[in-house]
Amino acid sequence: MIFSKINRFINSKFQINQENYLIWLFCLYVANHGWILFILNAIFWDDWTLYGLSSNLITETFEQQGSVFNINALIHNNFLIVGPWFYRVLTFFMIFGSGLALNEILKKYSFIKFESRFIIVLFFLILPFYSARVALIVMPYTLSIFLFFTAWAMLEKHRFPAIVFFFISFNTNSLLVFYALPFLDLFFRTNSKITIVNLIKFCIKNIFLVLLPFLYFFIEVYAYPPKDLFEGYNQNYALANLVISPIYMFWNWIKLEINIFVFFVFFVFFSFFQIFNTLSKNLSQEKFNIFFIFLGLSIFILGGFAYWILGHTPIFNDWNSRHQLLLPLGTSIILLSIILASRPNFREPLLITFLSISLFLNVNSYKDFYIDWKKQNYLAHELSLSEDIKKSDIVVFHDETSKFNSYGRNYRNYEWNGLLFKAFNDEKRFGVDMNDFQKLIDGSLYEGLIFQADKFRASEFEINKELNVIEVKIKSAIVDSSISEKLSFFDPQIKLEIINADKLFIDAYNDRP
Repeated sequence: MIFSKINRFINSKFQINQENYLIWLFCLYVANHGWILFILNAIFWDDWTLYGLSSNLITETFEQQGSVFNINALIHNNFLIVGPWFYRVLTFFMIFGSGLALNEILKKYSFIKFESRFIIVLFFLILPFYSARVALIVMPYTLSIFLFFTAWAMLEKHRFPAIVFFFISFNTNSLLVFYALPFLDLFFRTNSKITIVNLIKFCIKNIFLVLLPFLYFFIEVYAYPPKDLFEGYNQNYALANLVISPIYMFWNWIKLEINIFVFFVFFVFFSFFQIFNTLSKNLSQEKFNIFFIFLGLSIFILGGFAYWILGHTPIFNDWNSRHQLLLPLGTSIILLSIILASRPNFREPLLITFLSISLFLNVNSYKDFYIDWKKQNYLAHELSLSEDIKKSDIVVFHDETSKFNSYGRNYRNYEWNGLLFKAFNDEKRFGVDMNDFQKLIDGSLYEGLIFQADKFRASEFEINKELNVIEVKIKSAIVDSSISEKLSFFDPQIKLEIINADKLFIDAYNDRP
């Protein structure tokens, strides 16, 4: 009785139509990705190589990386003036803006009904891809995808600004390949007959659009090649990767774990909303077309191609989720095709299942980022209280609380350096995970960490002297009961234990500048 009353209330108050569907898109987008606003000032991963650094160092780093016109340095040097929160707010709205642009693109096709368009855009916005969006360092990717879809939407009516936006968006090189989509889209919509002859005529008529990605690529290769630290960066093409990377990617996706109870709660929650039933019923009036499957798969392959051929794997449980940047559109169309191919009475459960899985994975991901940042704050505070650590040169970390780390990862050297900087407000110490300590001793650790230490938050660290080495174990501060430990997961208080202190002279780097 209670559930039926709730259901009638929801159905009477909330209906989707042409006037309010953008509000529904925004609300569902907020439910999935609004959590980014709870970690506004967090610093993760490569962010420590940006946050607090001088603009000159940032400029030099991206010059070495080969950023065309040093766009990346321009972005970070200006955004960092405002603060990390500015990145998160912009990321939230720019990705939603990309969805609005996609909506305008799809509206140009009369055969894509309103309900199908809504589902494609909805999945595009909420799919749990590209969780690395929370990192400041990937802001150029987010900006590029926003400019790309905006340019695509305005290509016909506002050609010149669209070309400028496309050109800037190519700063994310995978969009050089993905550019085939808006180009072919314009061709198909402006030609009644799709023939090779008409395609050639279209290319001649729009020669600058044809040359645009090649012009950018030429400028990048010959005027802005990666050098020094980044020499050879993104240049390891191999056809074998086109087989290996997708297989590894799908294997990673298959291993994703879903909490059945939480999934069921989300499923029941979405089931209350009549809008999904209405969408499903209206979809049943639309004849399923194999075209949607072919289109979705083609776009998916196009979105992954540039990453796969370089051996990059767009996985979920790592910062490599940044390589998932171009996968949402193709995946959205594939999921729509699956729903359309199913029996009418299965369509609503399928739609709700996809929504519930996305919501679970998104909430779980942002929860991990929130906990990670809280742990980092606790850790920096505990470090600041230790005089022994303050006097050390090298701090070797034995982290027994990796369960609090997003992606379950081990912190990288510059993350430890960043936390030591946060604790002591100087860059005299070098932090290293216990698994990398031997590499530091024998000289096989990435040399840039030592010889360009100013770019990795250790600018005052000196390697060619007798070094004070201290080993620190990081442990959970609450271990008195299973219940307390589970509750403490959202408030990861930690404690430090110094397990060894020694003096060490590392001669592996003596013969190097």
